Amino acid sequence: MELCALVQNYLDSSKNQYKQKTFCHYQTLAETYLQKTIACGEGSLNAFLPHNLSYSTQKVLKSLINRTLNFAHQKNYLQEKIKVTTKLKQEQGGKVKTFGALDCLKLEDYILSNHKYYSYGVLISLYSGLRIGELLALKWKDIDFENRTIIVSATQNDILDGHKFVSYLDTPKTLSSTRTIPISQHLLGILQELKNSPFGLGESVVAGRKGAGVFIRAYQDSFSRILKKLNIKHLGFHCLRHTFASRCYHAGMDVKSLSEILGHSNASITVDMKYRHTNI
Repeated sequence: MELCALVQNYLDSSKNQYKQKTFCHYQTLAETYLQKTIACGEGSLNAFLPHNLSYSTQKVLKSLINRTLNFAHQKNYLQEKIKVTTKLKQEQGGKVKTFGALDCLKLEDYILSNHKYYSYGVLISLYSGLRIGELLALKWKDIDFENRTIIVSATQNDILDGHKFVSYLDTPKTLSSTRTIPISQHLLGILQELKNSPFGLGESVVAGRKGAGVFIRAYQDSFSRILKKLNIKHLGFHCLRHTFASRCYHAGMDVKSLSEILGHSNASITVDMKYRHTNI
């Protein structure tokens, strides 16, 4: 049986085991890279794995293929048990880019002084470390103003359904991503101003006009336009999270506490990241 057919068979049989976003990612990988006719022999599979892809993509693709091959052997689609054994070349861990102090001040001054309520989410991520999906899933009921905490219990995912994108809420990335984040005095003031604005009338903390939902790509594009307007070197929205983590680390926060606030699955991730943070 051809590899692409085996992978599709595996995905169809195990769809309920994965989150919708993960399943769609695997489906896209299969459709993009596994459409060639490939005999399921160990030699041909090891020679096939594309080496022009990023390390992370190769790693996921290799794992998907090996899970498929194990599934095929269990179902007797393959008589022999085979696997991809190609060693992937680990990428050198580059420095994680963060926004410098002056650029953060420029961002905050522009958003607050011009009452860009739609963009307050930029500042919320900058002062809480929320991922963009967690930010757009955040509801006012998740914010405890009295005890000054944010409860992260959901994340927004956008997927392509036919010819249009649709948004849905899912559980956070990992079990540790479900967490409680303390609100600093500075962030508390930002949240209170947003809550008292016309944008604070709906249930979502970050919303479009008339309370409409916001697509992740649209919010990223909006952030990029602000950076361009302020003549700040372009960095992805996720760098706001890195900036928050870097600030906390350099302010003396212990790694365990920072790891819990960020929702990392283990503290070793935070330890690894802290050495690579740098302001540009």
